[in-house]
Amino acid sequence: DSGFFTNSELCSFLSFISANPGKFESEANSSLLERIKNSCNKQSKSLIEKSQQLVVDTDVWGSSGNFNANQNLISHAIENMFKLKINYAEKEITKRIIHPYALVFKTGSWYVYSFCELKNSFRLFKLTRIKNITILPDKFERLNINCLDKPWNNSFEKNLEKINLVLEVKNSFLTELIDWIGNNYSTLKIDENFTTISATAVNSIGLVHRIMQYGESVKVLAPNSLILDIKNECENIYKKYQVS
Repeated sequence: DSGFFTNSELCSFLSFISANPGKFESEANSSLLERIKNSCNKQSKSLIEKSQQLVVDTDVWGSSGNFNANQNLISHAIENMFKLKINYAEKEITKRIIHPYALVFKTGSWYVYSFCELKNSFRLFKLTRIKNITILPDKFERLNINCLDKPWNNSFEKNLEKINLVLEVKNSFLTELIDWIGNNYSTLKIDENFTTISATAVNSIGLVHRIMQYGESVKVLAPNSLILDIKNECENIYKKYQVS
């Protein structure tokens, strides 16, 4: 009953569904969007207009949709607690049997949060890295895990240390950098062309590549270990393009 929801809540539903066509289709004749519209009756027109004031788009730039075709199969396995057999590509392709718990959208990509029998632990598996997938007849016993608590965040932080960064950033680029690091940073120095800031980040090869993509707009002043990692990575790339 649409009366159970406030107008603001209905607008949020309509905004998300409208911005992501095809991801919430049902087997019924009418889509979820149309059914919500119909349940709104006379409010429908004003709600549709108001819902366009908020747009939620889960696709990456230049993509028509990165929600992997395997999602329907995975959703069925999650609902019925079926095990999945997958071929998963990381450094090499490995065969895994996983117990799927939830589909997760994070940083522009879709994952399935699952218990992995091979690693004997819970992992996030990126859908675009799953090469083959098969539903097994075997069922698993679901553990009492609340996925709304985002348990993958805790495991991620345990495996990787956080380090304090000191960065020299071109003033013209500072706003774009803040899009990445957020507002949790401190300004140490402001010059005519550069601003020096300190921030905290998770130490990983991903951090090296993230900073490298900013080119000369960002320079790492500390820690020395990260500076060395960036230098080594740049040298390795340069060697690959040297003429033999």
